[in-house]
Amino acid sequence: MSTIGIIGFGVVGRSIFSFLDTYKHTPEVVKQGKLRDVIDTGQLQLVVWDKRELTADEQASITQTGGIFITGLSTTLEAFIDRCDVVIASPGINIEPYKNSATPILCELDLFSLFFTKPVIAITGSLGKTTTTKLLGALTERLRYHAVGQHNDIGGDVLECDLAGKASVRSAVGGNIGIGMLDLVKQVNEYDLGVLELSSFQLDLNTTFAPDVAVWTNFYPNHLDRHITQEAYFQAKFNLMAGQREGQLA
Repeated sequence: MSTIGIIGFGVVGRSIFSFLDTYKHTPEVVKQGKLRDVIDTGQLQLVVWDKRELTADEQASITQTGGIFITGLSTTLEAFIDRCDVVIASPGINIEPYKNSATPILCELDLFSLFFTKPVIAITGSLGKTTTTKLLGALTERLRYHAVGQHNDIGGDVLECDLAGKASVRSAVGGNIGIGMLDLVKQVNEYDLGVLELSSFQLDLNTTFAPDVAVWTNFYPNHLDRHITQEAYFQAKFNLMAGQREGQLA
């Protein structure tokens, strides 16, 4: 059995828990990417840590499916990380002091990149990313596609979708706004394209996610209480583009 720890039980933490709970009896489904070497063939044990005491309803949502909740009031985050085979951190939790832990620390983007199979436009920036994301979501839904088998109106091969018999793009707007990333995965067949707003907190641990189109609106010193230095903040933002491959756009 492999123990997967989930740090934080806010909106993102609940989404991560729900997503992994779907596969806890079939861990081979998620045994990919960074999870390949840390998940065995047995059942997954999901363990949640939050610095606060969860409500009775929140705790019930964890325990009724076999999960375990550990409060930060009794167990330090460092001790929690050490007891897990791998942990997935919510973006609101500062894990900077634990980045050198022997336990792999992943982010929700690691899971999203494994399971969301449609093209993705991702937007980040110090200012204006929410407006830009909403605008691109609305614009892409107004695109009209050429005849079956030909490329679409933006990006050529980059955003080529299978749209046989469809008149327009169905864009899923999510990430830091709208629908959570892992909730988009569950609805992947309902959409043709993902349009994501991503914060520096969401990108900080990213090493695998590489969008088909990356948009970086601007850069101003921000969130230095979390990132400490402007260089670290810049690197977190740059993680949006760092893993892009030939043919993808920045």
